[in-house]
Amino acid sequence: MLCCLTNILFTPPGIPVLEIINGETPRPDYYELASCLGHPYWYVPAKPVGKNVIHVDLTVSIEEFKYAIIELERFLESKKEV
Repeated sequence: MLCCLTNILFTPPGIPVLEIINGETPRPDYYELASCLGHPYWYVPAKPVGKNVIHVDLTVSIEEFKYAIIELERFLESKKEV
């Protein structure tokens, strides 16, 4: 499903992308799209909750999410200094 993050097509290059993925291994689709458009990319793995395989609810580790946000903030701060 390459429809969820397609709004990055309309953002200026350099806007960070943070994807919450289902599982431990990201699919390369969004990374490749972000990379081609000049967007730095991060992801946070999540675990599925429930048995619905079409519309899956996900649980994200707060620690991993905080880490991703901190890394994203560091990236943005480093761009301000340039």
